[in-house]
Amino acid sequence: MEETKDRNSNDITVLAGEFIENLRMLKYSGSSTKSYSNSLDHFNHFIKARGRNSAVEVTAHDIADYRLNLVERDSSRTACTYISGWSGSSSSICMITSMSL
Repeated sequence: MEETKDRNSNDITVLAGEFIENLRMLKYSGSSTKSYSNSLDHFNHFIKARGRNSAVEVTAHDIADYRLNLVERDSSRTACTYISGWSGSSSSICMITSMSL
């Protein structure tokens, strides 16, 4: 049973949900919470398509590829907005991947 708990505690979907709940408890606005949630959903889909289900499986290479994917998928301006947000202390994706370490 402990192995299942550990595996679930590193699940990206679970961690993202916990992160969003923390934002709500910290009284982040609904639009900010929704924005983080949408970003994490997109990241989660990208990572799971690579066969990764646990945050500990996500590599720096995955993050770099995701950033490139944003530039290719969105306008450069939109991608820069996503990427520049990652450099701050409130970086949702970097925080999610580091929560399980």
